[in-house]
Amino acid sequence: MTLERCENEQKYAFPVGKVDEIIVYPLDFEEFLWALNCTWLVEQIRECYKNNTGIEDILHQKALELYRNFLVTGGMPRVVAQLIAEKDYQEAQRDIINDYFADMVKYSEKKQSLCNIDAYNSMPKQLAVGKESKRFILGRIDKSTNGSRDYRDCVTWLTQAKIAVRCNKIAVGNAPLKVSEDRNYYKLYLSDTGLLCHQLQITAANLDIYNQNYRGAITENYVACALQSKIQSLTHELHYWKASEKTESAEVDFIIATNQGNIPIEVKSGLHVRSQSLNMFIRKYAPPFALRISEKYFGWQNNIRSVPLYAVFCLDEMI
Repeated sequence: MTLERCENEQKYAFPVGKVDEIIVYPLDFEEFLWALNCTWLVEQIRECYKNNTGIEDILHQKALELYRNFLVTGGMPRVVAQLIAEKDYQEAQRDIINDYFADMVKYSEKKQSLCNIDAYNSMPKQLAVGKESKRFILGRIDKSTNGSRDYRDCVTWLTQAKIAVRCNKIAVGNAPLKVSEDRNYYKLYLSDTGLLCHQLQITAANLDIYNQNYRGAITENYVACALQSKIQSLTHELHYWKASEKTESAEVDFIIATNQGNIPIEVKSGLHVRSQSLNMFIRKYAPPFALRISEKYFGWQNNIRSVPLYAVFCLDEMI
């Protein structure tokens, strides 16, 4: 064995079986409220979720206001600390993204690192496609190259590094998620909604301006991050459902496995909650119940549970 080979093996050695790994995610909205000394609001939200009771209008509006701030701030501790200190948190976001790129260069071969950076930069654009499918397509990263050849390892790298959150398509809603999973069709979310907003140059001041085209994607990314921190382990990934029939465009944002069966989750960024896709899923698979996440109050109607956007962290009580 040459000295160079020995050094390389020592460099990448890992003490299998002797190390406990803990995945630390960005702060979710509950932890964000803790950081802002709003523990009292967390307790009120959890109480209303548990009992499925109404929350006072003034608290509902306050929680929505803080939730919208969280969308553009995100949960990176350095960013939240800057926000609390009333400093430029966008500078911290910019530094974190640059640190990501530095790590990609450090821990990948040169060609692979450049592809990883291209793929990361492509994620916000592919999410913000309005009413079109938000499915991540390798060929959209750089149309001048063979996407599936040049970028096929990027998704694995980004998800393993916990920089991206993968959500795989399923075609059957009442089977174990892995059984009907189609890994050729998936969405990629950024692991922090604040970094997504930073990439899209969306701030608290202009968030409402982009409501029609991009707020839906940002809201969906927010829920993906919340679910990631609540139900993911090292091997678990998120799932969404899309009708297998070519004539049907029905799609439900998330499907989660629980002790009661698969539960569909529909995400709405505002007060408009009508969803033909969710209704189709319910008729087709008759789940125990469904979840609709929106700006509306807590409620229960037609076996659909309404959960306000600011209360997504409470889903850990169901899972």
